[in-house]
Amino acid sequence: MKTRSFLATALAAVIAAGLTPAVHAQPATDFVTVSGSATYLQRIALPPEAVLTVRIEDISSAGNNAQVLAETREPFGQRQTPLAYSLQVPSSAIDPKQSYSVRATITVGSELRFTTTRLYPALTQGAPNLVNVVLSDASTAQAQAPAATLQNTYWKLVEVGGRPVAMLPQQQREAGIMLSGDSPRLNGFSGCNALVGTYTQDGPALKFSQIAGTLMACTPALGELENSILEMLATTTGQRIEGQQLSLLGGTQVLARFEAVYLQ
Repeated sequence: MKTRSFLATALAAVIAAGLTPAVHAQPATDFVTVSGSATYLQRIALPPEAVLTVRIEDISSAGNNAQVLAETREPFGQRQTPLAYSLQVPSSAIDPKQSYSVRATITVGSELRFTTTRLYPALTQGAPNLVNVVLSDASTAQAQAPAATLQNTYWKLVEVGGRPVAMLPQQQREAGIMLSGDSPRLNGFSGCNALVGTYTQDGPALKFSQIAGTLMACTPALGELENSILEMLATTTGQRIEGQQLSLLGGTQVLARFEAVYLQ
């Protein structure tokens, strides 16, 4: 009772002095909605236990380890495609300098039946937040994949300066690049630092400019790899795609080779 009386007296004194007790509001979390539909072209029905999974992923320099910002999983039930989806992405998780994509899969039990095989940009770099995706038959997606496109494909670096590129012990993610199709923007990873820049393309001609990166300290081996990549980007004048392979050229010389990576 004495404690209660003391608190009441203290509060009355604060009010009498014309002061307002501090009230600490809880910070509100804002969200950005990404929505659309998911479908596949094959004329087959899936059982009620089929599950559609849709994710928003950071694919700026992700390779097969893309960071997931939001995910939804929903059984088909009595429905068939196209299925509507809606994802709430925390605004605090979105970096305007990064690139994001919608990825979707359909599974029946533990079996992957359908998957997206191309990037569907969202959220940044001029990409929309209404994104309709088309999934491909997972059993034939790789075998039937057409020649990769220069834009909106994640390109994993496999050779630079005539030397094969492999993951080093200190390396957290593979080196690679992606060129946005919605704006002339390059995102990539050097093996040590994230890279951004711009590009211009005119048919087979391709040039990069305004290349910048984060300032993480690199081991000597990763620093050497990064310097090779930066020099390669600075001297690129053209590109050639053969199937799932990209070659960046300096005149007629191959400066680097990449492989298309599909996030399945």
